[in-house]
Amino acid sequence: MTTHTNTLTRRPSPVTRWFDRAAGAAAAIALACLASTATAQADEQFTVIKAGRIITVSGEEITDGEIVIVDGKVRLVGRNLEYPAAATVIDARRQTVMPGMIHLRSRAGLPGYTRSGVHTDWHVNDELYLDEIDFSEHLRHGFTSVCLMPAGTGLPGMSAVYRTAGPRESRLLQKDAYLRVTMSNTGTDKPVLRGAIRKAKEEIAKVAKARQEWEEKRRAEQQQQQQQQQGGQSGGTGGGGSGGAGSGAAPTQQPPQPQPGQQPPAPPATPAQFTPPAIDKSHEPLMNLIEKKAAHPLVLEVSSASDVLHAFDVLKEEPNLPVRMYVGVRSQSNDLHYVLPLLAERKTPLLVEPFISSIAETTIRFNLPAELAANGCDITFVPPSDASVSMRNFRATTADVVRAGLPRNIAIKALTLNQARFVGLDSRLGTIEKGKDADLIFLDGDVLDPASRVKRVMVGGEIVWEDTK
Repeated sequence: MTTHTNTLTRRPSPVTRWFDRAAGAAAAIALACLASTATAQADEQFTVIKAGRIITVSGEEITDGEIVIVDGKVRLVGRNLEYPAAATVIDARRQTVMPGMIHLRSRAGLPGYTRSGVHTDWHVNDELYLDEIDFSEHLRHGFTSVCLMPAGTGLPGMSAVYRTAGPRESRLLQKDAYLRVTMSNTGTDKPVLRGAIRKAKEEIAKVAKARQEWEEKRRAEQQQQQQQQQGGQSGGTGGGGSGGAGSGAAPTQQPPQPQPGQQPPAPPATPAQFTPPAIDKSHEPLMNLIEKKAAHPLVLEVSSASDVLHAFDVLKEEPNLPVRMYVGVRSQSNDLHYVLPLLAERKTPLLVEPFISSIAETTIRFNLPAELAANGCDITFVPPSDASVSMRNFRATTADVVRAGLPRNIAIKALTLNQARFVGLDSRLGTIEKGKDADLIFLDGDVLDPASRVKRVMVGGEIVWEDTK
């Protein structure tokens, strides 16, 4: 007797088949995501800085930290960060990394000349050949950018911010940084500034009057046209219709025709678009500031208490102008202690040179930066000139005012974040945090140690200068 054994194969249920397909699709998606991530990372250029100390400015200083840079921008800052194995690693474990500095009053490589009066339409960008300027000394002392300014007195023109290295297309950072205004010779500078503000307001009023007259003419012509059209329609509606009385069809409206002996309506004599009258171009940027069409500030240069008082007196002509001040003390003594409360009240951002002077006509030491900060003023540091010795001593004199009472955190902001903010670049520069440009300097010690030196400079994520000694 033959025994037959039936082997039954169980078919998967529809639910099982659905889960199998879903699992396969999820695995495919995961693999695609991994492949996409790998491709994206392959397309991006990763650089990692392993630093002994990172002065972020935006937060706490980080010891034994890392900075991950992707395509010239900071991506991550911290410790034990993740990054691709193929990333370029810069070993700075014995160095301090901080944001690069901006020289906010530079004439490096620009021609020497003298001009006076009102020239707010003149731009420093029109007088330079950037590729011919040697910024090696600026890089040596940690300046990754400079604000080049026009020379002269009165309102000599507009300044602009440039990187001190890098590809040409990335060098210009801020085309309209600030309008320079001298106020250290109040006998001539004060009437020039007052006259410039009044002239700018006159030009604004002239344009406004012309626009009002144009609008009135346009309205009058439009009303006249409407009246002519209405008159033509009422004059052409008499007589019977073309259809019979029983046709039931409404008469067709015809466009108004001119009556015998009547001329057709004349086209408007006033242009459809307003054309402003010619204005004094030398005052146009100042007009834009008054009308809030531009954001760049005026930077008034003062050196004494009387300069400050005269400057604020002129600004009564237009109190809402965006204003900053450069407090350039010409000698080892000054009388600016008289106007500390006024400067604090006005909350005017101040550009100062970091050094200790004395009160005028006395031997009393006067730490101007510390006094300004103590009174609530927003201070930014600038070296006295482009001379190598001036830039070399810049951090050392900053250390002097810190030892004499200025808080360290305020001093470091005055060297970094406040410099960027002074020229409207704080969204890109001044701190080490996600999204900022990787314009950094590497020092062999603390930033406020007079013996420390800049060892490397990075601009846009690339090392552009290195100390080979």
